Amino acid sequence: MFKVIISRLLQGLLVLFVLLTITFFIVRQLPGSPYQQERKIPEHVERVLREKMGLDKPIYVQYGNYLANVARGDLLASMKRENRQVSEIIGQSFPVSFALGVCAMAIAIGVGVPAGVIAAVKRNSWADYASMIGALVGICIPTFVIGPVLAIVFGVHLGWFRVAGWGNPGDLVLPALTLALPTAAYIARMTRSGMLEILSQDFIRTARAKGIPERTIITRHALRGGLVPVVAFIGPAFAAIISGSFVIETIFQIPGMGQHFVNAPGDRDYTLLQGIVLLYGTLIVAANLLSDLLNLWLNPRARTADGN
Repeated sequence: MFKVIISRLLQGLLVLFVLLTITFFIVRQLPGSPYQQERKIPEHVERVLREKMGLDKPIYVQYGNYLANVARGDLLASMKRENRQVSEIIGQSFPVSFALGVCAMAIAIGVGVPAGVIAAVKRNSWADYASMIGALVGICIPTFVIGPVLAIVFGVHLGWFRVAGWGNPGDLVLPALTLALPTAAYIARMTRSGMLEILSQDFIRTARAKGIPERTIITRHALRGGLVPVVAFIGPAFAAIISGSFVIETIFQIPGMGQHFVNAPGDRDYTLLQGIVLLYGTLIVAANLLSDLLNLWLNPRARTADGN
């Protein structure tokens, strides 16, 4: 297990290094300058600003300086938001996106796992067909369609929730539900496939031959093995929910990371965009690591394959 953790951490650090390097050079290929405005500023003023941020130096020098700053934990100052550090901007907006992601993931698991288990246990029944049709619909309809529909139905017509804003617990419901539905659909299909595979194993037939109640067979014997594909999916899915929530945050006017992720490229705010990408990359690496560890715990065959 320890070797697996070290190996995954080293792989994750390599991924972050490559991601940061690619992002650094790509954002500098964007047309325009961070100091472009509707009213052109004098050249000598722009020159002073570029010197202040180190943009007057060769690109390889800028790259080395940025890596050195990141290694010290300094994400530098925003190029467009005066007197604002990138770490400060992220620190204010990330908790909002994280809370939204946690709620969405909880809804997705709470809906997807039971639906998949029921579909597997009641295979080829109306419950199975209904669950899988619902999952297919959830996969096919994008979140930018689901969000406005939920806002119109539950916010405008029924008046149960606010359609925009942040501050009340109820403001989490519609955006979290919008983010959760596609993920819940994938989880339901994976749970069904995993459970069907486990339910066809010999040890399940032996348990049934011994007269063990079906509920006990499902909860104690089949569920752990059946959830292995789901566990492998949850880690990346959680990171994808947080990193992909910027569309939903824009629709529901939520002050999370999405607003900065959308505005930073247009503003040519190099440091803010690099900081956001680094944060999202770290989340994905951490989520994958946690998913791998849970998979090793649930699946003894995976531990054997890794030499543990």
